[in-house]
Amino acid sequence: MHETYLQDMNSKYVYPNVFMSIDDTNKVSQYDTDIKKYAEQKKADGILHGGIEKEWDSYLKKMEQYGLSNYLSIKQKYFDQYQESLSEEK
Repeated sequence: MHETYLQDMNSKYVYPNVFMSIDDTNKVSQYDTDIKKYAEQKKADGILHGGIEKEWDSYLKKMEQYGLSNYLSIKQKYFDQYQESLSEEK
C-alpha cells in the first residue's frame, strides 16, 4: 500500500502544509465542515437515487451558499504564497 500512495503524496498536486492566519484558519475550518458534509450527503443521494445531472445547478448554488468561492479564495491565497516562497529559495 505504501508504494501505491507514496507517489501521489509527493505529487505537485497535493495541497502543501501552509501557515494561515487565525481568522483564515477558522473560516476554512467552518467552510470545510459545511462543504464536505453537504458534498458527502449529495454523493450518497446520487449513488442511491441518481439524478445528479438534474440537480447539478442547485448543487452548485448550495455549495456557493456554504462559501465555496470564499473557501477556494483563501486556499488559493496561501497556495500562491507557498509557491512564491519556493521560487524565492532558488
